[in-house]
Formats: sequence, structure tokens, C-alpha cells
Amino acid sequence: MRTRTKGLIYKVKTFGTIQELDYETPFDEDYQYHENVIKGLDYIFSQAVLMDTDENSIDDAVYFGDHLVYETSIAMMAIAGSETPDRLVSVAGSAVDGWTYKKVAEYAMNYLVTYQNADGGWGYHHDGWATRSDNSNTGYAVLGLTYAQNKFSIPIPPGTLSGLDSWVDTIQCDELGPNLGGSGYETACDWVNILKTGNLLYQMAMVGDDSSTTRAIAAKNYIENHWNDANWDPGWKGPGYGIHDWPDYQATYTMMKGFEAMGIETITIDGEDVDWFDVVTTAITTTQNDDGSWSECAWGDEILSTEWALLTLEKSVEIPVIAVGVDIKPGSCPNPLNLKEKGVLPVAILGTDKLDVGTIDPTSILLSREDILDKSVPTIRCSYEDVATPFEGELCSCHDLNGDGYMDLTMKFSVPDVVATLQLGDLADGTELPLTVTGKLTEEEGGTQIQGQDCVRIINKVRDR
Repeated sequence: MRTRTKGLIYKVKTFGTIQELDYETPFDEDYQYHENVIKGLDYIFSQAVLMDTDENSIDDAVYFGDHLVYETSIAMMAIAGSETPDRLVSVAGSAVDGWTYKKVAEYAMNYLVTYQNADGGWGYHHDGWATRSDNSNTGYAVLGLTYAQNKFSIPIPPGTLSGLDSWVDTIQCDELGPNLGGSGYETACDWVNILKTGNLLYQMAMVGDDSSTTRAIAAKNYIENHWNDANWDPGWKGPGYGIHDWPDYQATYTMMKGFEAMGIETITIDGEDVDWFDVVTTAITTTQNDDGSWSECAWGDEILSTEWALLTLEKSVEIPVIAVGVDIKPGSCPNPLNLKEKGVLPVAILGTDKLDVGTIDPTSILLSREDILDKSVPTIRCSYEDVATPFEGELCSCHDLNGDGYMDLTMKFSVPDVVATLQLGDLADGTELPLTVTGKLTEEEGGTQIQGQDCVRIINKVRDR
């Protein structure tokens, strides 16, 4: 499914036909499949298992299924894909009955965050041999995290992203030869193929790479070098196992999501520019079965193959949002916000060795509050100077370090506008409140969305009469 705001449009593609229906959520009675959506999500909620990750007798995570990372991640995609964070679970006997959808997604994210391995990847499970990281489980974990962040505004912890960044370096093959630039499975140059390299490109986009970074170019080159391989592994076109004359549909999906996340529209094959999507969609549409399905491939039966084929045809992918460091009132800790002030609130987006703030479109920057929907405040003015150092601790904790040698994008917001628009006037004195900065890179840099958070401490003194 794909969505857009202002009357969401879910595109349902069934065997080559697109039905477009305007509705607010997939639960609207006017939507043809609303009962199916409700029953499906209710079934998922009925399978929720609560977990105490830090053994303090308080449940703080939720998981689903037997292949826990795979199934929890895909459950997160389905739940967040509803775009209804405040909807309540109503499933008698469920461990999450009465919870909001967002709370379920937050607990599922905590499961993934807690059991990310030291190398930055994920395995099947949080216990035993199945904890070993591989770039299939990691691929789905990253999708789950992205959906929760983009759809429900649940921030991914910076440490999770820095771990993923390390995993990308760990799993990308750097040995000269046919595997150069591709993704391995559990180790860098073992079992390298296009399927996992599509995952790799998406992961790179998640941590802020673009199509011009060295490792992204290497991954793209790997796919180009194996584009015409007549097999499913390491290629994608087939024939599979030498006899199945159709594509590997999971490979088409992972390749599509990687190219889309990177903004790659063409690749170079035998010296010619090729529209990869045109080639892929032709291969998919010409191998559809008479009953509308697509045949089994290396890692999926007909149902999974059909799902992967449809997702590819629809270009159904949640584009990663680049997490950026934000410092409100640089040099101050904590960050007081006096609601009676008439001046400006200084905020900085922090440059790093991976983020050149000059690639951000300053006119796109907005300041918002998570629990106040559709309300945001634009900047008054912006400039560039080195004012702060990123902080990687808990949200609403802070430090007072100044510059670190990297240029920052500094912004000023009108305090009266912030107080009025974000409805801060009734907050109690001393309240700590996260504020969110959103924006995007320039069009020349691909226009990728950016997001970061920092907290203010409300000063709302009531004068004695």
C-alpha cells in the first residue's frame, strides 16, 4: 500500500488493476477491505507476547511469532502502516488489549533496539544460536524501524543507527573479485547476491548515505555487474535452479526498495543507461500466472512471491528519514523555555563527519510537537556556525559542550509563535517536553527527509497577585 496526506489514498493493485479510494484510514467503512484489515490486525495483536528485557519485573517490549525479528518487524510495518497511532487495540485476552497502536509499536521497537547485536545487525531471535546477525533479518528489522519512525513518529535511538552504520561496513564485501561491493549473509564475502545487496542499499540510506557515497556506488556497481546473471543467486532474472524461468521476486523487491531509497533511477549495463524499473516490471508482468499469482521462488511460496511482486510493481517502500542531531539552546543544559519571552528560540542541526549541513534545504525546516498533529513553526532565519557537539544519551538528557569542528545549521524560531502554535501555554512549570525538527535535503541531494529531537524545560511561573 502507498499513502499520501490530505485524504490518504491507498493504492491496492490486484492482478494489474489499480483501485484508488479516498479515505482517512484503512478502517473507514467505505474502504472495500476495511473488515479484512481489522481482522488481520486483530489477529496480529492476539499473538503479541510481552517481555521484560532488563529483568526488573516490568514488561518493556513486545514480540510476535517464532522467527521473532522477522515477524516482529513485519508486524510493525502492518501496524504503523495503518497510520492510526491513537487507535486502541480491542482484542479480548490479548497482552496488548486496550493499548494504542503507537504503544504497541514502541514496545516492538524496544524489542528490536534491545536485541540489536554488538556488530549492529540482527539475527532471528534474542537467544541462543539464532542471535547471529545476518543481512536478511537485518533487512526486515530496518523496515520495521523505518515504518515506526515515519508513520508513528517514534524516533530510532542514535545508538541503533550508529550500530547499523557499523554493520553496513561489516557485511559489505571489500575483496577484489566478483563479490566486490555486494552484501554477504553472516560475513562480508560469503553468499553474496543481489537480494541482500538491495537490503544493503536501503540500510545505507537509513544511516544517511546517498547515491554518491563510496560504499553506495560499490553496491550499485555490484548489482550492475550481476544484472544479467542467468540465475536467482547471485542474480535475479532466473532461471532459478536452472529450470524455473521466472525472476526471484524477493530479489526484485529488495532491489527496488534499495534503489528507491537511494533515488537511483537508472543503472549502467554494458555501457548503456538502463531504466531498471522498466526491466524489472516487464519481467514481473510477463511471468504472472493465469490465476493472478506469481510462482514460488528461492525463499517464498506462491503467496510470498505474489506479495513481493505486487510490492515491487507498486514501488511500495517507506523512504528512510535521516536522523540528525538537534540541540535546542546550544551550550545550555537543560534547555529552559520561558513561555513569557518575546524573543527567539535558538536551535541547531548538528553537522558530523557523515552529515554536511550545507546539503539541507533551510526553507524546509519546521519545529513541531509529537502530540499536536498538523501544527508546526517555520524558522525566522538560519545561518551556519559550529556551536555544539552531538549528544547520544537518553532523550531529554544533555550536555553543554560547544563546537566540535563540524559546521552546524543554526536557526531561530519566534518564541511567541512556538508557544501559541504548539499549545505550550498550559504546561506546568518544570515540564520537560521533546520538540521535533523536520526538514529535507536539497533537491540536488535527493530531497531525503531529516528528523531530530531535543527537549525544552518549561518555565511558566504564575505571578503572585
